[in-house]
Amino acid sequence: MAHTLVVINIFTKAYDDGIHANADTALENGKNPTGNVTVSGGTLVLYSNDDGMHADGKLTLSGGTVAITNSYEGVEGMSVLISGGEASIISRDDGINSTANNGTTVSIEGGKIYVYCTGDGIDSNGWLVINGGTVMAQACADSADAGIDADMGIHINGGTVI
Repeated sequence: MAHTLVVINIFTKAYDDGIHANADTALENGKNPTGNVTVSGGTLVLYSNDDGMHADGKLTLSGGTVAITNSYEGVEGMSVLISGGEASIISRDDGINSTANNGTTVSIEGGKIYVYCTGDGIDSNGWLVINGGTVMAQACADSADAGIDADMGIHINGGTVI
């Protein structure tokens, strides 16, 4: 018999990361972790003194609502894919940050994303590709950072970017 877990609401207040997935240490069962985080539904309200959500691997938002009300970096992963859902992010550094430095490391295919931060709104260390969705990213006027920043380049093929 298959079991389905339905998550309605998650509220966290964390000194470190609100949600964190490692990929560097073998699990108790001997398996190697992927370090991936996937949010496909429900509501997450995250307050963190470090990352709101962190994935050593891929961080995917395909549905649901994520509200990061306090963080150092809002959403951070080796790569970040947003294909649906809604995210509002408040951060003291980058709102969305990829740590890999090759390939498409931030991809936005859909959803609604609102970022208010003092660093880069979206910071891709590789390519940033936006094919759909709505992105509103505001960096602090006093910083040298930008609403969107990508080391390898930015491709906007669709969607709305403000």
